[in-house]
Amino acid sequence: MNAAKPPVVDASPQPFSAQEKTRAYDTMTDPLSRESAHVSRRIVVFFALFAALVACCALTWHIAWQRGIDELRVNAANRVDRTTNTLKSMLDRYEYLPYLLSRHPVVQDVLDDPSPANVERADRYLEDLNARACVKLFT
Repeated sequence: MNAAKPPVVDASPQPFSAQEKTRAYDTMTDPLSRESAHVSRRIVVFFALFAALVACCALTWHIAWQRGIDELRVNAANRVDRTTNTLKSMLDRYEYLPYLLSRHPVVQDVLDDPSPANVERADRYLEDLNARACVKLFT
């Protein structure tokens, strides 16, 4: 009985041809290239997040600046209104005085005859009137 013998396989390493060598290295990857791609992706993400943060800060600053300017405008307008109303009320309080003074006989005498005696008498009258009316001059 002759049993069939299995074929003998040579397990010794065979030299590669040039084409097989290049194909063998094509399947191997450089471990640094994968890591460098990961690092460069992280850098891109970092700069994108940094740019977004800077944009948010700039937008916040711009909005706060505009609100501050608007508040200053409103405050200035209110202050102008208050000052205008105060000035008008002060002027309105003494609006009748020129008419009353023009009708007083001492003032009419000075306007008719501006002699030193009439001027002195009108000055005393106007000073007395000013003291009694508590009129303060704007200086």
